Amino acid sequence: MPSSPPSAVWEELDTLVGAHSLPGRVAGLLYEAVLGYRLRRSSYMKMTEIEKHTATRDLGRLADLGLLDPKGETRGRHYTAGERLRELRDECRKRRRPLVDPYPWMRARLAEADRRPWS
Repeated sequence: MPSSPPSAVWEELDTLVGAHSLPGRVAGLLYEAVLGYRLRRSSYMKMTEIEKHTATRDLGRLADLGLLDPKGETRGRHYTAGERLRELRDECRKRRRPLVDPYPWMRARLAEADRRPWS
């Protein structure tokens, strides 16, 4: 059975982190990027409890590898998912199973109840 989408993304990120010999602490940051969040150095520092220079070095390395795209300058700088992470997100989306409505009868029942006059 194929992995569920969140675990498939984590597996791919673990492989990516290992392939580039990145510190494990960046996996959470990359996951947030895959989800479409804007990333900032300050939030990364808080999340991982690392120093400013370490965060700057990590983010720079991820940008150099094309995993993150830096946007803006100095104080307004943030990062978004790079090309490789966007591809990873798209690949995982293609593999996930479509949702199945567990209550297919509910829509008709609600529409019927909505047409009834209030008592």
